[in-house]
Amino acid sequence: MLTFQGYRRSQGLPGTRNAVAVIPSVFCANTVARRIAEHVASAIPFCHPVGCSQVGLDLELTARGLKGLGKHPNFYGVVVVGLGCERLQARELAESIAAAGKPVEMLVIQEEGDTLRAIEKGVVFAGRLVEEASRQTREEFPLSEFNLGLKCGGTDATSGLAANPALGWVTDRICEAGGRAIFTEVTELIGAEQILAGRAVNPEVAGQIMATIGNMETRLSAATASAQFQHRSALISPGNEDGGSPPSSKRRWAGSTRRGPDRSAAASATANIRKVRVSICWTASATTGRRLRVLSRLAVRQSFSRRAAGRRPDSPACRSSRSPETARPMNE
Repeated sequence: MLTFQGYRRSQGLPGTRNAVAVIPSVFCANTVARRIAEHVASAIPFCHPVGCSQVGLDLELTARGLKGLGKHPNFYGVVVVGLGCERLQARELAESIAAAGKPVEMLVIQEEGDTLRAIEKGVVFAGRLVEEASRQTREEFPLSEFNLGLKCGGTDATSGLAANPALGWVTDRICEAGGRAIFTEVTELIGAEQILAGRAVNPEVAGQIMATIGNMETRLSAATASAQFQHRSALISPGNEDGGSPPSSKRRWAGSTRRGPDRSAAASATANIRKVRVSICWTASATTGRRLRVLSRLAVRQSFSRRAAGRRPDSPACRSSRSPETARPMNE
C-alpha cells in the first residue's frame, strides 16, 4: 500500500505541513496580520482585499473562502485578526474554524486599543500555536487520504513536455490509491471539454463538465464583446508567448498530458461556480470502470477540426494576444 508522511488532525484529512495561519477578517487588518507573521517563524499571513464593502452573495463567498482557508489541513492552528467594525466579524470567522477542531486564537485591533498592542498580542498567540505544533510528529497515512491541489504558474514551452506529464503521473498514482486531486482555472479548458467529458465516470458528470466549461465561455464572450476593449480580450498572456507557449488553440491540450497513460479506476466529479473562478474536483473510486484524470495547463501541439464542436472563430478562447490573425479556434 502506498503511504505518505503527514500530521494528524482532529477532523478531516491529515496535513503535509504544520504551519500556523494568520488570517485577517477584513483587508483593514492586513498590516497587523503581516507584522505578526514577520515575528514568528512558521506563521503565514493571508492578506486579502475583501471583508467589508460587500453584501449578499459577494460577502457570503468571501466568508466561505476565508473559513475554508482556516480549516485547511496544512495548518495546525489559526490566529484570526479583526478590525472591529467590519461586516465579516472576526468572531464568526474564528468560531467557524474552531468548529472544525482546529486551535484558534482571535484578536480585534479596536479592542486592543492600537495597532502595536494588537501586533504584540498576536505575536504571543502565534508563538504559542507554533510551539504546540512543534511537538507534533509526522505519522504514516494511506495515499487514499491525500488531496493534491494543482495550480498553473506561467506556462512556457516546457509545460506540456515536462511539468504537466510529471504531475499527471503523480495524479494518476494518487487517484488509483483512492486519493483525489483538484485543479482550477476552467478558462484554460475551453476547447478541451469534449476530452474531459469523454473521460467522465457517467453521463451526468460529463454533462456537469460540459455545462461548467460552457458557462465560463459564455462569461468570457460577454466580457470581451465590446469593440472598445478588444485590446484587453486575449486569454493568452504575452508572458506565456514569450516563454514559448504555442497559440491558444494548441495550448488547450497541455492538460491531457496530466491524465496519464492508464484508463483504469474512475472518478466522480463535482463542479461549483464561485463568481468567475471555477473548480472541478475528481475523487477516485476503485469500483468504477473509467477514470477522469486531472488536467491543468494545456500545451500539447495538437488540435481537432473546426467542425468537431463548431467553435466560433471570434470566441475569446480562440484569440491570441500577439497574433490574433493566426489564432485558431478551439474545436477539441
